[in-house]
Amino acid sequence: MAISIYPFIKRALKKALKNAPEIKLADKVIIISDLHLGLKNGADQFKQCEATLLHALKIYANKGYELIILGDTFELWEQNSIYEIIKGYNHLFTYIKNNYLNYYIIAGNHDKKILHCDIANTILTKNTYQSIKCKNILITHGHKGEIEIPFARHFVKWLGFLQNKDYFNSRQLPRRANSFSTKHCDNLWQAQQELCINLICGHTHNPRIERIINHVNTANNTLIDGSYYANTGCCSFLDGSISFIELDVKNNIPSLIKVSKDLQIEQSYG
Repeated sequence: MAISIYPFIKRALKKALKNAPEIKLADKVIIISDLHLGLKNGADQFKQCEATLLHALKIYANKGYELIILGDTFELWEQNSIYEIIKGYNHLFTYIKNNYLNYYIIAGNHDKKILHCDIANTILTKNTYQSIKCKNILITHGHKGEIEIPFARHFVKWLGFLQNKDYFNSRQLPRRANSFSTKHCDNLWQAQQELCINLICGHTHNPRIERIINHVNTANNTLIDGSYYANTGCCSFLDGSISFIELDVKNNIPSLIKVSKDLQIEQSYG
């Protein structure tokens, strides 16, 4: 019989909702995630997306948006030196620091070390969190509640050394792993409905928005009108494209944005 991890995911989100600091965000925010910045070698998932992301960041900086990087900014399962990664992508972080008045970095499962890293806090931003919330929106990476396999990160590190990353890249994953990613999203969506919140995550590399209209939560017979679960996707697709969430905070409307390697922009509303 299959073991469901849904109860652990719901419990983790409930805890995150309780502990996350309340942040007053600007009216317009973009939320990117899962860059998996490496050392610009064969195992670096981000390098083919670098120009695409910079193009998007310039567009939104010129419009006065705030920025949230929602976990797995760094690929620390393979590269242990965050300083070397920051050094290699110094121009990216310099652009962000010089053009975004406020930006926030959320820790993910691949880079949770940044919460306790003086270098990261000094060079990047002191606005580093596990999760944040704004009004009735919980913004968290989305990995909490998963059952971690012992030594998994060392296995991934070994695969990265062999530069065989494509197999474990969610853009070309075998059917079973794609199914796992979709199931995890479904679990997050279900928890979002039962907790009566709006939820924005990354982690799964599976871009989507699910909105509930006039849904009754049977647990307490309350009405959920227009609540949503949104997933950023990632900024490390193998084809050089990226996806992220554009959030109208004032009206609480998320939009899913996809930018191709040839800089074509596709937008879908939640």
